[in-house]
Amino acid sequence: MFLTSDRQQARQLMRGSPESGYEQLPKYLYKIKKANPSTVSYLELEVDGTSLKGKFKGTLIVATVQYEDNDIYPIAFGIVDSENNAACEWFFTRLKSVISDHPDLVFISDRHEYIEIAIEKVFPSANRGICFFHLQKNIETNFGANQLFHLVKKVGNKFSRDDFNNVMDEIRLLNPKLSKYLEDVDIQLWSTAHFQGNRYSESIYQVPGILNDTQIPPEVEKVSVYLLKVDVVQDTMKENMIIYFKFEGRMYNVMMKRLGVKITLSMLEDTILTKLGLDANKVKWHMRYNSRLFGVEEEMNVCDDEDVFVYVTSAKNNRRSVLVVEEISKPPEQLFRVGKSSIEPGLFKKEWEDGIGLTLHQEFPNKAVLHEVVDRAAFANSCGYVNKKWDKERYVLKCAKESCSWCLRASNIHNTNIFSIRMYNKMHSCTRLRKDSSRLRKRKDNPQLGAALLHDHFPGQLETPIPRIIMELVQTKLGVKVSYSTVLRGKYHADCDLKGSPEESYKDIKCYFYMLKKVNDGTVTYLKMDENDKFQYVFVALGASIEGFRVMRKFLIVDATHLKNGYGRVLVFASAQDPNRQHYIITIVVLVGENDASWDWFFEKLKTVVPNTSELVFRTDINASLIKAIRNVYTAAHHGYCNWHLYQNVKDHATNTNRDVLAWKFQKLSRNYTVANFNRAYDKFKLRYPKATKYLEDTTVEDKWARCFFPGKDTT
Repeated sequence: MFLTSDRQQARQLMRGSPESGYEQLPKYLYKIKKANPSTVSYLELEVDGTSLKGKFKGTLIVATVQYEDNDIYPIAFGIVDSENNAACEWFFTRLKSVISDHPDLVFISDRHEYIEIAIEKVFPSANRGICFFHLQKNIETNFGANQLFHLVKKVGNKFSRDDFNNVMDEIRLLNPKLSKYLEDVDIQLWSTAHFQGNRYSESIYQVPGILNDTQIPPEVEKVSVYLLKVDVVQDTMKENMIIYFKFEGRMYNVMMKRLGVKITLSMLEDTILTKLGLDANKVKWHMRYNSRLFGVEEEMNVCDDEDVFVYVTSAKNNRRSVLVVEEISKPPEQLFRVGKSSIEPGLFKKEWEDGIGLTLHQEFPNKAVLHEVVDRAAFANSCGYVNKKWDKERYVLKCAKESCSWCLRASNIHNTNIFSIRMYNKMHSCTRLRKDSSRLRKRKDNPQLGAALLHDHFPGQLETPIPRIIMELVQTKLGVKVSYSTVLRGKYHADCDLKGSPEESYKDIKCYFYMLKKVNDGTVTYLKMDENDKFQYVFVALGASIEGFRVMRKFLIVDATHLKNGYGRVLVFASAQDPNRQHYIITIVVLVGENDASWDWFFEKLKTVVPNTSELVFRTDINASLIKAIRNVYTAAHHGYCNWHLYQNVKDHATNTNRDVLAWKFQKLSRNYTVANFNRAYDKFKLRYPKATKYLEDTTVEDKWARCFFPGKDTT
């Protein structure tokens, strides 16, 4: 406690107490106006002594804009006693004397109620949006959904409502509670596609250090003012369609989470059945609605997909007629108890389409592709089927229910792998199966499931969700539980479908080199094959890189990393440092491994690009084969150890000490310019870190890592 008091007294002696600061406030405002013409300031003396820290608790409100370089540009700041209606209204009233109310003005802030009320009252013509940074923090606090926030940011930045709806579908599928939270927040305040004003900013981040000498406390509120100039594409079709219906005297409502133009009769019936908890096999009904809303007295019946389309799109002022659902049949078992029924079997059976969408004589590259199309559509539409013929030449399927007329027959085109549709009846006369029905064909766990799903939901994208999210998608969409490793292989297959497999890339490497040389003058490439005409080494140096290195310092870093694919190999690069101290890649090489033969081949080819001179300096790790190759090929050049690799090794040989401090002291030791300073520092280092010193003396020599002993021109 005494330490804290002494520290506070020391600070007050240096910069004054808060009380004296408030006493000098009128004088400070006078001087700032004098030094900065057109400055606007207000001081309300009625406000009791407030501050940002210490015993005077208060709130700092900041208004900033963003100019062309996306940098923050402060406009005004105010200090108020607390976060309340009066304080926020006072601030915005004063702000209005600087920035006039205009329809093009947009305020971006957090969801603070007082700020919203003050903006609506003082700036009625301006638009208001929600700060995406604050929205992210709320999502992380309430849901812990860090892995889904990239989708939230993506959906917020979409300019068209169609794209917005597609991404929101993914969020609903992965986390329904998160999607409901986003909808409850009011989509118009954070979505670019729905925002009423002209909004170009993607997000607002915290504004620390606007005042150089002011410590901003954690309770600071930020108000960001944006003058926006980009038009936003608007769309009138809403994604979530709320339908009200009446059944047996009671009112219900359902939400169709599809675009209205895509809602079909079967989808509407299934949604209403689920809402009422009824079985489609036992209940048949009729749907109708009154169109008096449009001046028509007659009732309209809903019998097919076209009627559904007319119903969902015939809204007036966002109002839609109530759908009346009437039961037209009782469960069959109740009818048969009365006596012999006069109702013919299948009277209320309505044929329905399988949803596969095949046509006669349609061709598929092979039988596996055709089977994948049928299998996925069958699960999505709850169709059961059995294999009647399955061989190299025939592919025949029948409905799982023998009384149903659905069938599919495809055959092989002679001397090819292509399968063509020969016979196809797309209509089912049976009832749909439930998702958990034993007659519904269970799909097998394989990587192609994950790959096909990624192509459908993320077409043309190399950046896809993590495997655990894909596992949930496969189970939800396809009804199959897959393992983590299977999904990982599926991601690999999807990537190969987009950018080609490693096998195809190796086959095209000569064509690639030809085009590379054609469009890049001076490019040097080498390709070496083994005795079996298999790939062994490859060397690439772009002409522009070679030409640029001629006027740079003759300093090269050579390093290697292992390639993580089915073929292994080692990726090697040689890079220099440009005048901006940035990496400048000279060559990129793929070798079989880090051995004598590989390194000798690499440096022999490098010598055709970078000549052997006494000015040249190499920095590498302590790989013995690499150092030997430099000594054999570049006889005039100098070689030293890369200090980064070396101090990582030194850290691993230290015990009972802070390894980061050890690494820092070793770097400082290696950078001494004079031998005398080095020896004094090295003696202290040896006493403090004996094990690390022993490692250095056993594996290295000082002229390879100490600047003062290095024979070449060290440019690091």
